Amino acid sequence: MACPSNGTYRRFMEESMLMSPSEGAPCTLPPPFDPPSLQAFSEKKAHSTWQVEMMENEYWQKVNKDNDKNKNMSKPL
Repeated sequence: MACPSNGTYRRFMEESMLMSPSEGAPCTLPPPFDPPSLQAFSEKKAHSTWQVEMMENEYWQKVNKDNDKNKNMSKPL
């Protein structure tokens, strides 16, 4: 091993070190999406993004409302 490591880190590096080349083929990619599947995936992703944006907007509206409420309470009469 080329790097000077000790202890647990060295043991993990030694355990993960390859001793010989793999006999199997490298990873295989899944087949490409057919058009309806790609459309469904795209719509699901867009809907999920929209949901997250709505939750973010609700959060920031609540934070801003709470901040405005606290500012009004701290003003002297």
